[in-house]
Amino acid sequence: MSQDEALPPEILRVKNTLFREGLKRGYTDLSKFPKWAWMFEVSGGALDRCLRDVITGFRDGYEIRYCRQAYVRITDDNNQHVVIARVSVKPRVTLRTEDNRHVEYVINSYYLALIPRFMGILKDAEGYIIFYMEDGKVVDAVKTLTLSPSTVVRIINEHFPPPFHVVNKGIIKDVLFSAIRKFNLMEMEPTVREELINQLRSVDEDVVFL
Repeated sequence: MSQDEALPPEILRVKNTLFREGLKRGYTDLSKFPKWAWMFEVSGGALDRCLRDVITGFRDGYEIRYCRQAYVRITDDNNQHVVIARVSVKPRVTLRTEDNRHVEYVINSYYLALIPRFMGILKDAEGYIIFYMEDGKVVDAVKTLTLSPSTVVRIINEHFPPPFHVVNKGIIKDVLFSAIRKFNLMEMEPTVREELINQLRSVDEDVVFL
């Protein structure tokens, strides 16, 4: 089952129309990307799944179970950028008969981040490397001796160029951190490691801790 299929229909319908304007600078030919780049696609973690499932009762005793809150990942098949948004849901019974209820949902969405679709965290003997790719190549990488959700958000906001940015509040730091793939550089498949190291060094000769 895909992550999208884990979302209830009312959130999935909204997700498919949210914040598309923010993606307009990210369209590309994804065939330019090496196959190993898909290892670093930002997805999973706390994204595209219901994080708060609740039961609400109405005055007549009728109850419904629904997803109260979710964090969603928004992109297109041929786009290398990702928007992250929080979606909140509140149910409303609009038509009631003796045997049936028609429930509609009031849905609010909150823009939280625009980030590269392909970015990753690499661990080496001396610390961590946070990098991202555009048009199939590594274009920026930042070294850090310590790693935390706050560190990753700070690097995106201070070192990655516009339009990339993350709203620095709430639990978005943890949500984003959970969705970024993390690898020990020295435990990667040798040919992938060699190509990735060469790309990282093309950005900065000293970027790889070896």
